[in-house]
Amino acid sequence: MLNIFARASISKLIAPLGARLAAAGVTADAVTVVGTTGAVGAALGFFSQGYFFVGTLVIWFFVMLDMVDGAVARAGGVSSKFGALLDSTLDRVADGAVFGALAWYFADGHSKPLLLASLLCLVFGAVTSYIKARAEGSG
Repeated sequence: MLNIFARASISKLIAPLGARLAAAGVTADAVTVVGTTGAVGAALGFFSQGYFFVGTLVIWFFVMLDMVDGAVARAGGVSSKFGALLDSTLDRVADGAVFGALAWYFADGHSKPLLLASLLCLVFGAVTSYIKARAEGSG
């Protein structure tokens, strides 16, 4: 999501929040699930109804939790392969909800070109993850 320079700067800002959440007993997996649930709910609730500005702001907030879950895992010293798998899987679920909700809205006669763009983003998002997994699996 962020380039290597921005990621380091943002990580310094988020690390204290991650440490506080970990100290309070919040798990990285819980942050991941809350972030995905919020993003999916906002996409379905706002984008499917054509409320793009408000929907974008709400989704942005929940997507930012995707950086916080890593900070919580590092602060708690509990990074795991399962957590990484859960995170990347739920990222694709959120992507699907965003582009699916946009497609739903545009399919109702609002714009065929934007319907097509939404569907292409939905498909290419899944294909990109598939290609990455196959490439990593084959070395």
